[in-house]
Amino acid sequence: MESSSELKENPPLGESLSAGIHLLSLSDTPVPLKNLEIQPPVPPGRTEEERQAHQKFTNEALEMARLALRTNETPVGCVLVHKGIIIARGMNATNVTRNGTRHAEFMAIAALLARPLLDGIPRTADASAEPSNLKGLQYKSEASMEIEPSPPANHGYLYPYGQKLHPSLIVDRSIIQECVLYVTVEPCVMCASLLRQLQIRKVFFGAVNDKFGGTGGVFSIHQNSGLSNMESAMPDGDGGNIEPGFEVEGGWGRDEAVGLLRRFYVQENGRAPIPRKKEGRAARLAALERDANGNSTGTHAPHLTEGVDGINHPLQDEQDNTVGLKAV
Repeated sequence: MESSSELKENPPLGESLSAGIHLLSLSDTPVPLKNLEIQPPVPPGRTEEERQAHQKFTNEALEMARLALRTNETPVGCVLVHKGIIIARGMNATNVTRNGTRHAEFMAIAALLARPLLDGIPRTADASAEPSNLKGLQYKSEASMEIEPSPPANHGYLYPYGQKLHPSLIVDRSIIQECVLYVTVEPCVMCASLLRQLQIRKVFFGAVNDKFGGTGGVFSIHQNSGLSNMESAMPDGDGGNIEPGFEVEGGWGRDEAVGLLRRFYVQENGRAPIPRKKEGRAARLAALERDANGNSTGTHAPHLTEGVDGINHPLQDEQDNTVGLKAV
């Protein structure tokens, strides 16, 4: 191979350069004008049929997210699958309930495990503590309950936010140990903890939750910090950090999940809390600073009156030009 000094002394002829131009020609294959759709990672050994089944359930979760968007809720949806059959659906209901815990996962699980009203009597947490006006009336025991046919579509918890599709009237929570959850956004820390306590088998999610994610986005609630062979502290679960973890797999339906979130956040949320104004606090701070500096030449602190919100606001005085303080 010729060195750089030899090439400077004996540059190649033009004919030899022209002969190699065809090697630099571009391919006839057109360059794609947009990014190719990102497919979720396919673990080794997964068949195309299995991938299509996971995509089918992901699409069902996305449909719940679209419904949430149409009802002015944060567009997150999920489906709970037991042995290949959807037994519950859920979507966010934080705005309609004004309850920050009503996430899609909570709504689906609440719909599945909700107990019906028995003979018009609401079920209480402690049956022995029933009101005196209900004495002599008996609750039906779970053992005496007959399996009912598949309930109509409006059964659930705060339908349509939580939808129960399981045919049984009463469902034991142990069924969740055999379930797989498909959700459009990574479960938050709260939901990940609930899923772990209920010992969910696996979670498939779309977009990563980089603010409150509990399955890898921020925290990894689904994993143990170290190997533990200890049994749960309570026979029925709820043993804290020693329940078995669960598997997660992200990226399913990510692009549409992110698109739905963007559409929601560009619109105005009519149920967002009204921000508290800071004019009163700014005026009080300015007055305190002037008093501390001993500055009383030509100006004085405005009169302050306490408003209904507990903040001291400047009292308007037509004969005093010192009330026009600007909030910072």
